[in-house]
Amino acid sequence: VGDSRQIISGEGRYERIILDNSAGAELTDPVDIFGSLEIEAGDFISDGNATFRCDFSGSNPKTAMIGEIKALGNIVGDVTTEQCYPGRRAFRLVTPSVNTTTSIRENWQESATAWDDDPNPGYGTHITGVSPNPNINANSDPSIQDGNNGFDWQPSGNASMFNWNANTGGWSAVNNTNTNTLSVGEAYFLMIRGSRAVNLGLNTSPTSNTILRETGNVVNGDINFDETALGITSSLNEDDAILVGNPYQATVNLNEVIDNSTGIKDFAIIWDPKLGGVSNVNTSSDNLGGRGAYIVWDKVESSNPDSEMNQYLHPMQSVLFLKDGTSDPVNIAFRETHKNTNAIQTQVFRTQETPFEITSLIYDDVSFKSKNTSRDAVKITFSEGASNEVDQNDIKKSGNMDENLARFDAKSNSYLVVEKRNLPKDGEELPLYMDQFRTQSYILKSIVKNIPSGTHVFLKDAYTGETYLLDEGENITAFSVDRNTPQSIQGNRFSFTFGLQTLNADSFDHPNEVNVYPNPIDRIINIHSPSISASKAKIEIIDLLGKQVYQNSHQFDESGYLEIKDVNLAQGAYILKITSNKNIVSIHKLIKK
Repeated sequence: VGDSRQIISGEGRYERIILDNSAGAELTDPVDIFGSLEIEAGDFISDGNATFRCDFSGSNPKTAMIGEIKALGNIVGDVTTEQCYPGRRAFRLVTPSVNTTTSIRENWQESATAWDDDPNPGYGTHITGVSPNPNINANSDPSIQDGNNGFDWQPSGNASMFNWNANTGGWSAVNNTNTNTLSVGEAYFLMIRGSRAVNLGLNTSPTSNTILRETGNVVNGDINFDETALGITSSLNEDDAILVGNPYQATVNLNEVIDNSTGIKDFAIIWDPKLGGVSNVNTSSDNLGGRGAYIVWDKVESSNPDSEMNQYLHPMQSVLFLKDGTSDPVNIAFRETHKNTNAIQTQVFRTQETPFEITSLIYDDVSFKSKNTSRDAVKITFSEGASNEVDQNDIKKSGNMDENLARFDAKSNSYLVVEKRNLPKDGEELPLYMDQFRTQSYILKSIVKNIPSGTHVFLKDAYTGETYLLDEGENITAFSVDRNTPQSIQGNRFSFTFGLQTLNADSFDHPNEVNVYPNPIDRIINIHSPSISASKAKIEIIDLLGKQVYQNSHQFDESGYLEIKDVNLAQGAYILKITSNKNIVSIHKLIKK
């Protein structure tokens, strides 16, 4: 603070710098900033001396930010910005925080001269894309092919860095890291295997933390990404995807970006690199860990409860939006006031009553048992009067490179990640869709909330013929697939079905109408119900994983008594379901001692 230019000399480390001086401040020596720079007034003259550091030393990686730059402030000269990437072999949606005059290779590859060159340990990553020469044994002499167009050699030659083309609706590999520079807002899909210490010639090489950094000019002030800036030259249709990078070295509130933008739908699609379970289940080619997955942020919550992603877009992170159904041109608006540099990010909760909803998540068996993240998820929300047509309230699926889970709507031929529809009807069936199985053993976790009175929710497996009763809360269903058995990997193998009942004066609504004893049981179950005297009822026993372990039809005597002998159950908790010949259902908790 002052009224004459301040000179900051000598190398230093700063947690927070606040500039409120119309005459500005000038750095004459390198300075590391680990917290934030906030400018109320004046020019912050960096001249290449300011570095906004990533810090892995704490329990959570932390990246220094540039807070709101007020109208009377500015940043002059180059700065270096960094972002932390914890070790995980996964794709990320990334973007630079500055405009560079130097190449991608000089920045994110640390000017490496060969695939095994690691000039600054802990910094940079490999970017591959050198096509193997069939006439050269690249494994024995990779240096012969290394460095073409700036790329690192890798045995397969597969590209690891892609651009999104909104005009064609597809990804295209970056063609040259030697000549292409980095521009604010330009977004990339980048496989980050770890730092450049990773051995590209070894599939089992462990990953490692790394820091990506770039040096260039900060864009000051509010930024509008219109169709020209986004490279859109053709007319967009509804649900066409637009990819844009966070232009600020700061956390940005996505809800505010959406509210200030035009031509896009009211949600964001975010890539979460932590999804997909463990990063590498084992070295077997048919049992591979996940590389991330898409989630949807609808301004209130994530479509996948395993995801930590919320309304905050981080520095050097990109995001997808979808074109809405209007004729409004796309304009994605980032404002200085959207920045949030606070370390604590508040959780947003719904203020209205939570509706009846089902969220399903698919896990590989190893990741589920190790309490790791899911491969993918889908959510269905039911409310009275909602439309069952696919409309602006539903969100279509963005395909993952690994397993996909979606709700398939046959009428519109749509795959949905979030669906909002009317309350279910008796016997209604809602097919799910799965594909791209990369292993054999899976867990489907279905989280059911606020089941309406008289409604029963079932998960149907068309391959095994099993139907599982889903209870309020978490329901776990284990299943396996076999690539040699097409029926086991068919996309519509699973579906949700619904059964409704109307309880009346003659039903099991009265607490003394149905008695089950003893409870806990040993090998005999006694049931007494005057409502089903001298008639038959179907008896089902279902374990807490949702699997039916007993089913039979039994005749109640004239007094409404039934004795079931020799019930062979393992010790634990079960659900006893009694369906009378009037289709009235009674459900009881049963304990086997």
